[in-house]
Amino acid sequence: MPWAEASAEEARRALDELKADGVGLTTNHHGVYLGDPRLDPVMRELDGRGAMAIVHPTAPPVSVPGACEGLSLPAFEYFVETTRAFTNMVLEDTFVKFPNIRWVMPHAGAFVSVLADRFESFAFMLRFADPDRRVDYMDAMSHVYYDLAGFSEPKQLADLLRNVPDTHLLYGSDTPYTPIEAVLGQARALEETDKLTEEQKRMAFTGNALAVNPKLAGIPALARAASEPAGNVAVKRDGRWHVRLLRDLFPRRHVAVRVPVPPHEAAPRIAGAVRDAAAARLAPDPCDDPALTARYDVRLNSPVGVIAIPVIVSYDDMTRTSFHGKAKVMGIVASYRDGVRDGTRHSFDIRVRLPFGPLTVHLDADVSEPDGSVTGTAVAPHRRPMAFTGRRL
Repeated sequence: MPWAEASAEEARRALDELKADGVGLTTNHHGVYLGDPRLDPVMRELDGRGAMAIVHPTAPPVSVPGACEGLSLPAFEYFVETTRAFTNMVLEDTFVKFPNIRWVMPHAGAFVSVLADRFESFAFMLRFADPDRRVDYMDAMSHVYYDLAGFSEPKQLADLLRNVPDTHLLYGSDTPYTPIEAVLGQARALEETDKLTEEQKRMAFTGNALAVNPKLAGIPALARAASEPAGNVAVKRDGRWHVRLLRDLFPRRHVAVRVPVPPHEAAPRIAGAVRDAAAARLAPDPCDDPALTARYDVRLNSPVGVIAIPVIVSYDDMTRTSFHGKAKVMGIVASYRDGVRDGTRHSFDIRVRLPFGPLTVHLDADVSEPDGSVTGTAVAPHRRPMAFTGRRL
């Protein structure tokens, strides 16, 4: 990296010939950050194989002279790097374009949990400008896995659990870069935390790793360490200190589940994601007569720029005096009824629940029968009329 074609070839060799389970990537490669479309050839290779991609921060390509110069990179810049790379991947819809990659983000996601709500408050403007973009920070967070290396206790773990399922937490020691004394202390903090139940601790230390990569269960050392009696986190074996894994492996039937069942409190968020995915599809209803259905591409001149709004019109009968249909606004599909046609003039209301609340827009459109061109105005509450143009597809 960032030479994508050569890296894609090496990924094929590593995954197909050498039977690697995944690859390691840094947050940026010579200034090219994860999410950059130039890296898509590599992403396609990983996605096609359902490979694991473990991310680790590296030095940023630029620094600010005179600021934080005496601070080591892991203390601050690594967290900024991880957050910047993840955010860039959300902006570029990397997780949407390549859904089969099993991403592991480092250090409990760095600042991602802190930024999530703030980012969502701005993301709707991006979706407003381009309805084909997802730019869904929360959905991306629930899609990836997180290692708990570093100081995820006492604060980061709590924030992370508010946004991601406990099935996506993976223990990470960060050895050999972190001294063994610090590794032992951080592991002990995870074993003793009151933010996880005993079952969740077993999942984080062992079970989740086996679920995301069942081949790990075949490693004798891992199985032996996981089956040792519970006790102090540090154990001495062969004259050397080791970090003990919690003793119980997940029952085999749980390991076989490709997507583990998330905790109960994550269900509403997942249900919302399913609704959003369904809302993103724009298609005529099966009962509509194709001969009486038309698609239009409408461009609305809004205060925040030109907005593309795909529209479907389905006439109720051959008289074509009334109609219904669907429109896609900021990525959300809203259906409408009770449209009225008078000659070439079409009048109807679209009601859609957007991220910042429900919105009703009244549209008056003139449709030219010969060429299907559209002109008209749209009026939203407390807004000046907005002109739009369009064409039949």
